[in-house]
Amino acid sequence: MPATQAVYGSAEVNGQQLELVIGGKTPRDSSGKQSSTETNVVVETQQTNKAASGKVTALGDGVAGDELAINLTGDTVFTGTIRKTEDAIGDRTRLVAFDALHDLKRATISETFDTEAAASALRTVADTAGINIDIRGDASEPITATFKSANGDAAVEKLTKLAGKVWYVSVENTLIVTDASSVGESKQLDRIIDASAGKRSPAYQSVKVIGNTPTSRKGRQSRQLVSSQPVSATAGGGDPVYEYEDDDIASSQQAQNVADALLQRLRKQQRGGFVEVLARSDIRPFDTVVMPPSRGGAEYLVEAVKHTVDAKNGYLTRLQLGGVITA
Repeated sequence: MPATQAVYGSAEVNGQQLELVIGGKTPRDSSGKQSSTETNVVVETQQTNKAASGKVTALGDGVAGDELAINLTGDTVFTGTIRKTEDAIGDRTRLVAFDALHDLKRATISETFDTEAAASALRTVADTAGINIDIRGDASEPITATFKSANGDAAVEKLTKLAGKVWYVSVENTLIVTDASSVGESKQLDRIIDASAGKRSPAYQSVKVIGNTPTSRKGRQSRQLVSSQPVSATAGGGDPVYEYEDDDIASSQQAQNVADALLQRLRKQQRGGFVEVLARSDIRPFDTVVMPPSRGGAEYLVEAVKHTVDAKNGYLTRLQLGGVITA
């Protein structure tokens, strides 16, 4: 998209489309005071540790609790629940919304799941948080886990690790639980405004996971009949090694699921800098992006995306990048 091309966007509140206000003349009230309400669009999404947010100024009304969807150049880039509103001069209203991860983080989970199917446990957490969930693929792996006043996102993180799944919140504001292989797409980058991305070695080369011992599950009377070695698994190779212990890990498969998930997470946390491009509403966290040949052609993981639209700079997309995938 050339820098001079028009940017089309809209906001929908409970399905009703409203016009966005981006720049333009600032209106005055009856006393002649100009409005100080911001008129830029800001949408920020990350992988899992922070709720996605959307901020717009629209011509129309919206109240806390309404659903807000933000569309830019034909793509929905955000859907969430309005948490804050600011009435401006005239028909302008500044709307601030957060996605389902906000509700998940605020939910308190106090549950014990005893050899319960992972899908059932995950639905219990989603129901407690009052959010929609879509579980894709087989999640019948029996898990055992106890949560005492845990945040909902921490509970989902643990349950998905035990089941060998990953999770994220979609642009439709639904908690998605699926296989890691089905998450993310590869996108080619062009029209780069600014970039600072380079190779770095991950802090950890391998992961060792230790679960509970058979004796702890069967009781003292069985100590002579079973091995006292704990359930364990490794992923990756080389030093340094990241060690993780969790007594809720009850099988070798669960231990391997957790080891693989942790290694993937550690590699994604390898910082790779950022890149800023023109108008890329199609890129989401968990995607990978390929730099142009003139910049080395390396492929990076996308950790976070920030879309901004304002009268000065137009529509820019800033990508926070993780580790290099291929050189």
